[in-house]
Amino acid sequence: MSRLKMTKSDFVDVVSRLREVSGEKREIVLAEMLGFTQSTFAQRKKRNSTPTEEVYWLCKEKGWDFDYVMTGETECHVKAKTPTIEAVIQMMESMDADTQEDIRLSVQKEKLLRELMKEKQEKEAA
Repeated sequence: MSRLKMTKSDFVDVVSRLREVSGEKREIVLAEMLGFTQSTFAQRKKRNSTPTEEVYWLCKEKGWDFDYVMTGETECHVKAKTPTIEAVIQMMESMDADTQEDIRLSVQKEKLLRELMKEKQEKEAA
C-alpha cells in the first residue's frame, strides 16, 4: 500500500494531532502506540515518512477521527479524501473485527522483525 506524500510540516502536524487526541506528550509512547521503536520513529520523522496505515489502525483502535489526525479537519469539513486514504478506509471497513486485529498484529510483528534485522545489519556494518 502506498503512503500519503506529505510535507515536513504535515508530518509534524500529524504528530501534534496524535498528541492532542491521545493526551500523550512523550514521543516514545507515541512511537510505541504506532508499533515503532523510538529510533525507527525518529528516522521516519527525519525522512518525513508519515505512517498513514499505522495512524489509521491506531485511530480505529482508539476511536479517534482519522481524518482529523491526518488533515486537521473533521470529516464534515473534508472536501475530498485522497485516493490512498479512501482505499485504506474502504479496505479496513470491509473486514470483520477479528480480521482487522489479526492484520494489525501481523503488521506490528513484521515491522518489529524488519527493525531488528536492520539494527543487526547496522551493527554488523559498524
